Amino acid sequence: MTDWSKDLSAALDSGDAERMRAMLSRVPREAMRQIVPALEHMAQTSEREGRMEEALFYRDRLVDALPAESVHGNAQRAERARLRLRLQRYADALDDAQRLAAALPEDALGHRLAGEAHEGLDDVAQALAAYRRALRCAPDDALAARIRTLD
Repeated sequence: MTDWSKDLSAALDSGDAERMRAMLSRVPREAMRQIVPALEHMAQTSEREGRMEEALFYRDRLVDALPAESVHGNAQRAERARLRLRLQRYADALDDAQRLAAALPEDALGHRLAGEAHEGLDDVAQALAAYRRALRCAPDDALAARIRTLD
């Protein structure tokens, strides 16, 4: 084991979130891919327990560790966008949503998340446009009701 891996193992065993965050920042990108399941578990646990900033830290590491064009990378970007929306970090959520929509233009999710982010930024026109793109991808989506409330 390398120097960072021993320290990371000890940090994870400690359960100390600050120590874990500090040690995760030392893990090389290639090695991060190997600990993706553990990071995903920590993100889900943190979010479930209401530790949103901690959950966002883990989601950031997951997005960084996974190839952007991969299915899993896109799923993590979507989860991070949702979390950023919950934290009212609309500009950051919009960035994730737009990247997701660009990677998967025929999938409604990126467009829907972009609509929510635009709505949070009080840009109703852009929110409507994003929601309409989502509806073109998924005509049966429940967004139709949301669009009527914004129009």
